[in-house]
Amino acid sequence: SILLTLPKQTTGGEGRTPSVVMDELAADILSKLPADFDTEAIGKKYPVLYNESMNTVLRQEIIRYNRLTS
Repeated sequence: SILLTLPKQTTGGEGRTPSVVMDELAADILSKLPADFDTEAIGKKYPVLYNESMNTVLRQEIIRYNRLTS
């Protein structure tokens, strides 16, 4: 958990609570994530065909990645 990585006492007298620090850290991480992949555009460029099995894998992985980062 993120709270376990925080030091027990903070210096500097900022007085931020662990939940505030956690919210700031989460917002920072979310701001660094790239935009979702456009599955429709990728599907047009790499159509799912019987003889192109890697296109199927690509599409599945893009969907999974978008779900993970959304």
